[in-house]
Amino acid sequence: MDGVAMPLAQDGQPIAWVPQAWKLSKAAKALQSLVLQERIRYESPVWEWNARNARVVTDRNENIYVCKDVVNSTNLIDGVVSCIFALHSLVPSLYEGSGTWYIPE
Repeated sequence: MDGVAMPLAQDGQPIAWVPQAWKLSKAAKALQSLVLQERIRYESPVWEWNARNARVVTDRNENIYVCKDVVNSTNLIDGVVSCIFALHSLVPSLYEGSGTWYIPE
């Protein structure tokens, strides 16, 4: 534990660990789908800036992940990544591999 997590844990706050890389693919695909379908609102100039700095990479297993558009750039993508983390935490079946999930309109 480092950064903010340690003080929060010591204060008794619940900490949720989120896996990295390909294990977030379903959540990343969910966010991509919601954005493309215009089913998610993101009226934040910071989030818009983060989204412009991000690109989607697909691996040989068709997993997707988000990375910076320019390697070693100081431009951030944290807002987009945190949305993926939130989707992963919101829908545990994304990680467990059930394959299906639904967000009501």
